[in-house]
Amino acid sequence: MAISVTCAPRCWPESRGRSSAAASLPDGNIRWLLCQSTPEFDAQGHLVGCIGTLIDSTATRETLRASEERFRLAAERARVGVLDYDVAADRGLWSPRALLAPGNPCRRIHNACAGL
Repeated sequence: MAISVTCAPRCWPESRGRSSAAASLPDGNIRWLLCQSTPEFDAQGHLVGCIGTLIDSTATRETLRASEERFRLAAERARVGVLDYDVAADRGLWSPRALLAPGNPCRRIHNACAGL
């Protein structure tokens, strides 16, 4: 598989890290890649290149998608609401059923928007 990417914009120290990219194969299939890069500098501090890795994460993404779908169907069938709360970001995602739960402080907002 050949991949052509300009790495310089992604190699600066402040943007170092991971990203995902989709690669289109000649047969039309798409593979998802987990990309990681680190800048390489010469003795004078000039950027001379990047050292990076590409990991095919397609199977992992598909497994996660299937697992999320099974969870969604199980919660729907069990008639339970779900709150996914991210402590670090201090925000939560409420399922529609969770919004309807008695005592939910967000219920008034949901009821006000129901007619829209």
